[in-house]
Amino acid sequence: MPAEPALLPVAATPVRKPRKKRSFLPRHYLSLWKRILALAPHLVAFLRYWERTFGPAGLPVILAPAIGLDVLRRAVDYREFKQVRQVLPPGFWRGLTPAHHYLLMIRNWQCTLAAGLLGDRLDSPAWRRRIRVHGTPPEKLRGWGQRPVILVHLHTGAYGVIHYWLRARRLKATSYRAGLPQFLTTPWANKIFASADRVQGLDGIPSMFAGPRSLRPMIDFLVPGHVLLVALDAESVSSAPFSVRGCTINLSQGVVHLAERSSALVVPVSMSCCGLTHFDLHFGPPLPDDLVARRNSRPAIQRLFDWLWHEVEKDPSQLGWSSLQCVGPSTRANHIPWP
Repeated sequence: MPAEPALLPVAATPVRKPRKKRSFLPRHYLSLWKRILALAPHLVAFLRYWERTFGPAGLPVILAPAIGLDVLRRAVDYREFKQVRQVLPPGFWRGLTPAHHYLLMIRNWQCTLAAGLLGDRLDSPAWRRRIRVHGTPPEKLRGWGQRPVILVHLHTGAYGVIHYWLRARRLKATSYRAGLPQFLTTPWANKIFASADRVQGLDGIPSMFAGPRSLRPMIDFLVPGHVLLVALDAESVSSAPFSVRGCTINLSQGVVHLAERSSALVVPVSMSCCGLTHFDLHFGPPLPDDLVARRNSRPAIQRLFDWLWHEVEKDPSQLGWSSLQCVGPSTRANHIPWP
């Protein structure tokens, strides 16, 4: 029999490494950005001094350069942002262009960050004129002090300011979050928040719960007179798809189970940016107890989401990247982190 032909060695297919996301920004700009972050404690001290001297009306002078720098830094993510934004139909945006939306989203983030660093002053007369409240705040609800309250929101507008606004009013309030921006977790930022807690009489009240291990501490925290702030569009083991104008959005159903176990009153809330230092805070109607008590939690979640999404439809520019990715869970973009 003829000998079988020798097999030629097959060249191994080279494994391509994933390409790193390149920035069009020059190296000297990135170096400048790192230097700015290193000066953050001094910049925040200057921000607080400026607000104390000129009031909220003087903040645009400080915030405008910060917004401009952040626009340049996040320009590398703009193309992916446009792709994520296409999940919703064009008619939803009411002529709001992607570029304008991206700019407003960065503005909202910078305003939220500044208001958080000035959180202990949000109940001053100057800020009261700039934070317009619609609906019934927790401390004015019927039966306040007899039950805990869970405020439910989406990642839209200036949702992060609600936490600081509640604590500035000396309410025993905290939030459940996946995490905080690194800017707000530094020792000097913690020192600012600890000082504010002492002034407001909130020593011992946790500022934040994070992670699934916080379930038991949260239930223990939810006693009459306490307020917990929870995002409805947060990813969790209890997330499930819900319908929204022909699209689907992943929503967490854990808030209903948490309310059932703690006998808490559930209230939807949203906060929108109306400028650099103006906010609109909307409180919705409390969720009926019979919906919370049902074995199937979907009707209760749908009721909360319908009210919150109606607020988004009034001003689509308040829709943040985190909420957009919940509407389109298949479009997972590798972008600079957002709160």
